[in-house]
Amino acid sequence: GPAFWLDSQRLKVEPGAPVFRQYTLPATGDLEVSVRDETGQPLAGVQVEVRSAKTEKAHAVVRRGGSRGGSSVVSFENLPVGDYTIRLRRRSYTAEPSETHVRANLTERVQLEMQPRQPVKSGPP
Repeated sequence: GPAFWLDSQRLKVEPGAPVFRQYTLPATGDLEVSVRDETGQPLAGVQVEVRSAKTEKAHAVVRRGGSRGGSSVVSFENLPVGDYTIRLRRRSYTAEPSETHVRANLTERVQLEMQPRQPVKSGPP
């Protein structure tokens, strides 16, 4: 119980030399993905997944975001430098995965297009 947690003796801490540690963080960059439809018009409501390439051994990153408020742009900040696969999802639309490279201290801007999904034709009864 609490009686065992408290010690009645005072603890004196002497000032000492400060301890410095230097941390090296991996370089990062940003990625902006804008999505357009087959006519070149901005396409809102798209879910975007960014995944580091399988060849990236230093880090494995998966981030998901969506366009909101009528915007067709999805931003990903502070991605480690490297190659990424971008996948798009939106109801009634389809798109092939795309590849991009994120560089240090820069914003990569990628514009992708989605096509309307073709209706599935049913066979004869």
